[in-house]
Amino acid sequence: MLFLTLFGFVEKENPESAVRELIEKLPRANQHLLQGLFILVDQIVANSKYNMMGPENMSTVLGPSLLWQENQGRHAADFSLDLLTRANTLTDFMVHHHAALFPAPASSFGISSSPEVTPLFKTILSIQTL
Repeated sequence: MLFLTLFGFVEKENPESAVRELIEKLPRANQHLLQGLFILVDQIVANSKYNMMGPENMSTVLGPSLLWQENQGRHAADFSLDLLTRANTLTDFMVHHHAALFPAPASSFGISSSPEVTPLFKTILSIQTL
């Protein structure tokens, strides 16, 4: 089962290679979606001084959603604390190493490679300081 195999990546001699091999087993569309998601996550983390979403917070939010088993059930209680910790650890690893896990994208998906504060975000920030 691919889901449980992912959790053994930490014990591997080269964890990047182990996770990359497992990603390559996913259907091509899922690989592209996962890559696009981590490009977006990278931008969110790059703006963590504004949004308080550093790598650990992103992993806590994304881990359970990314690695939820279809037959796991519909309730959060069905996801054991051990699996939750492992999911967050794997997701944290992927957040930190996404550039090495995926080939360079042919497209940036319209996402800038440098953190920037948009005019809308500047407005939100100015409202909060009033």
